[in-house]
Amino acid sequence: MDGLTSTPAIVLVLGGLCVAAGALLGGLSGFGYGLVATPLLLVLGLPLPLVVATNMLLGGSTRAMAAWTFRGFVAPRRVAALIVGTLPGVLVGLLVLEAVDRDRLRQAVGAVVIAGAVAMMAARGRATSAEWGRGPAGFVGFLGGGLGVTTSLNGVPPVLMYTWEGASPRRMVADLSVFFVASNAIVALLLLGTRSAPAGPVLGLFLLWLPGVLLATYLSNRLVDRIPEAQFRRLVLGIVLLGGLTALLS
Repeated sequence: MDGLTSTPAIVLVLGGLCVAAGALLGGLSGFGYGLVATPLLLVLGLPLPLVVATNMLLGGSTRAMAAWTFRGFVAPRRVAALIVGTLPGVLVGLLVLEAVDRDRLRQAVGAVVIAGAVAMMAARGRATSAEWGRGPAGFVGFLGGGLGVTTSLNGVPPVLMYTWEGASPRRMVADLSVFFVASNAIVALLLLGTRSAPAGPVLGLFLLWLPGVLLATYLSNRLVDRIPEAQFRRLVLGIVLLGGLTALLS
């Protein structure tokens, strides 16, 4: 693939398994593709901007089908507020990406993953059933945009918001799927315009790993109704924590 000739074949193969695992677990839980895939790809030694841009394209492709399937449950104004807030967050994140040392950003990825997993566990026990307004939702989108362009973890803030609100699984999956499709596209397009994420390697990895990601997404859609939700979410969060620790300590 263009721009990937210097990447060892074993890294490409293991990377494909990492993103497929992220797609499988993310599809089953409704979130978490980036939480799983990002730390594992960083451990393989791939540059952070390359990982972020590739994950944005792959993650968006996994959510497009879910967005269509659950389109009847989407709250358009809420999702619009999240997406509008994403753009300024991405622009601020790009400034951070250029100014901060990449090794420190890599450590930050691990810290954000761990904090996100812990916060998700805490939020699940404190659902308030009170929906946040469009202003706070826009700020959540802003945070998601910043995290997305620097770490590919744009889903952490909105997932925490919906979990805290006690949103129904269908509502959460529907809204987040539309958000991911739009937010991921924004982040990927802006990153592809920078020197940190050349279009050749990013698109090369995307095309190389896309079949495995789509297969994993298909399998997750077939398996999601067969696994008890509570047990599987604990498994996912455990894997997320392990991935975060790996990225933080490697």
